[in-house]
Formats: sequence, structure tokens, C-alpha cells
Amino acid sequence: MLLKLKPFVLKNYPFSVTATVTNIDYSPRPTWSFAFFLQGELDDIFTHSLQRTPSLPKRMDRLWESLCFEAFIKDLNSPAYLEINATLQGFWNIFQFSDYRKDKREASTTITEIKEKKELRLYQLEFQCVWPEDLPIPSRDRLSIGLSCVIPYKNTQDLTYWALTHPRNVPDFHAPASFVSI
Repeated sequence: MLLKLKPFVLKNYPFSVTATVTNIDYSPRPTWSFAFFLQGELDDIFTHSLQRTPSLPKRMDRLWESLCFEAFIKDLNSPAYLEINATLQGFWNIFQFSDYRKDKREASTTITEIKEKKELRLYQLEFQCVWPEDLPIPSRDRLSIGLSCVIPYKNTQDLTYWALTHPRNVPDFHAPASFVSI
């Protein structure tokens, strides 16, 4: 299912953002694939932001300070959730929280693959993640997700914030109300 992300500040941006999430496998640990699509005039998104740096995927923090794609997964019956961050440079991180922004720690799993595809008016980033072994496996019929991204627009000072929904008066991708059931 293709999901449309909305900008926090409603402007007439010359591009759109959509995303998909697919459960690839549930045994022995759940594995998800996330794909984000930027479509339209991409020239005003930092040219260097859309340049892939050839490197092996590497864990890194503070990725949301530039072009970053994020996914959140949680069981509806638990306040705990997983945050997955990826960039086209191959940087990534996965955090687990016991509740809304509480007890943040790096999760004991990795992004298994980061792929990109570029065309004239389309940019796609896809990544996969396996559920951490030290967390209870969420039930398939009680999942909720959040999909979001931070996109630099026109200059380094202008970060735009995109998500499925923005329930607060500030961008907050962790807000449980910004997750949707799948």
C-alpha cells in the first residue's frame, strides 16, 4: 500500500513524498522492507543530499539533522516501539524505546540493506530491518507504524518535516498519534 506523507508546514512544494512498508517474513524474527519515494522537481533538495557516497552501511547518530528517512514500529498493546533511521549515504541507526521518548537505546539489530534508485523526477530509497532478538515479537494484527522523513529544501537552514500525520503543533515523529494501524 502506497502511503502519502504530508509536510508539517503546508506549502506548495514542487515534489511529493510517499512510502510503503512490507512485511517480508515473520519467522524466525519479523523482517520489514521500507521504501520512500520523492517525486517531482528535486533540484531544490540539496544536490549533495541526493549523492550516494559509496560506503558500507554504518551506524551513526543524529541522522535527522539532514536528509533522513524514518520508520517507527510498535505493537498497539504496548507503549514500546522501534525507531529506524536511514540515509542514502549508507548511514543508519535503530533505537528502541520503552514508551514515548523514554529509555532510548540502540537496538540490537541492523539495517540489512540500503538500496537507492534515481531517475529524472524520482528518487527511491529502500531499506530492510529485522526485529531485535531481545524484544518481544509484535503481533501481526496489532501493528502500528509511523513513516517520516526530514528533507533539506533550498538551503541548509530549511529542513522540512514529512509524516503520515502531524498531531501536534511541532513536528514530532515519535507521537503515538502519528502512527497508523496496518
